[in-house]
Amino acid sequence: IKKNINKESQIHYRVISNLDRFLLLHDILQELEEQGFQKISKTNLFDLAHSLTSLVDELAINNLGSKHLKKLNDDELPEHLQLNLRLLQRVLNSYEKVIRKEKLIDEHSKYSIEVNELVNSWRLKLHSKPIVLVGSTGSIPSTAKLMQAVSHLPQGFVVLPGLDPYLTFRAWNSLSPDHPQYGFYALCKTWGFKGRDQYKIFRAPSWQDINTNNDHYNIIRARTHLLSLLMRPGPVTDEWRSEGKLITTDLPLALNSISLIEAENSRQEAAAISVCIKEAVNEGVKVALVTPSKLLVRRVSAELKRWDINPNNSFGKCLASTSFGIFFRQAALVLDKSFDLDVVISL
Repeated sequence: IKKNINKESQIHYRVISNLDRFLLLHDILQELEEQGFQKISKTNLFDLAHSLTSLVDELAINNLGSKHLKKLNDDELPEHLQLNLRLLQRVLNSYEKVIRKEKLIDEHSKYSIEVNELVNSWRLKLHSKPIVLVGSTGSIPSTAKLMQAVSHLPQGFVVLPGLDPYLTFRAWNSLSPDHPQYGFYALCKTWGFKGRDQYKIFRAPSWQDINTNNDHYNIIRARTHLLSLLMRPGPVTDEWRSEGKLITTDLPLALNSISLIEAENSRQEAAAISVCIKEAVNEGVKVALVTPSKLLVRRVSAELKRWDINPNNSFGKCLASTSFGIFFRQAALVLDKSFDLDVVISL
C-alpha cells in the first residue's frame, strides 16, 4: 500500500528536462571525481554524462533503478568493469536521491505510473467506449501493459503494425532479437502467452475486411508472401524449398510494377526518383516516397523544384535549411574563420 501511495504522489512531480538531467549527472560525476573515486578528465565528463542520460532512459523504460544494479554479481568481472559498475551504482543512487528531493521525475517513469493508474481505473470501472491502439509492437513494457489492457476492454481494439501473416510456427519460435518480427514474439512473453496461446498474436485476424476477389488483393498477397519468405530466420531457410514452390507461379504478380534502379551515387539516386515522381504527377497519379533518409528527401525535393513541384514533406523543414538558417550558419562561420575572404564571399 505504501508503495502505491508513493507512486500516486510521484505522478504530480514535474518532469525533469533532458538538459537538467544532463547537467545533474555531470555535477554528480564531477563531485565523485573530486572525491577521488575515479579520475575522469573534463572532456570525458561531458561524454560520460551524455551516455548516462541514455542509460537512465533505458532503465526507466524497463522500470529498473539503482537497487536492481546492486543485485548484480560483479565477482567474476574484470577489475576495470567492477570499478565501472560501482561508479554507475554511485551515480544512479545520487541521481535518484536528488530528483526525489526536488520532486522531479523522469518522463518514462511518469508514463509508467500513468499507465498503471489508467489500467487500475479500468479494473474498478470498465471502460465501455471504443478505444483503438495503433502502431506499437509493445517494445516498452508499460506500453505492452496498456495494449493488453485495451485488448481486454469490451470495445478495445489493438492493431499490430507489420505482423507477418505467413510466418510458420517453426519460424516464429526461431526468431532472434535482430528480426523485424521479434517484437511480437517478445509481446507474447510480456503478455504471458505460451504454446497455443501465442496464436492470439501470431495469427491475429486482419484489422479490416478484405475483398479477395480483386487484382489488387492478389498482388498484395503474393508480394507479402514473397517478402515473408525472404525474411525467414536463418534456422528455417529450408522453408524456401517447400513453401517457395507455392508462390513460383505468383512471382510475376508479386513483382508487378516494381523497378530496380542501381545508382552510382546519391545524386543519381535522387534524380532517378525525381523523374519517377514527375512522370506520376504528369499522369495525375498520387505518389509517395517512403525513406528514413532526410538527406535523400532534401535531394529529391531540390530536384523536383526544377519542375516547380513542391512535395508535402512529412519530415518538415530543418531550421538550418531555411534561408535564415543558412544565413545564420554562414555568418557564424565567418566569425569562426576570422573573416576569411573565401568565407565572406560565400556569405
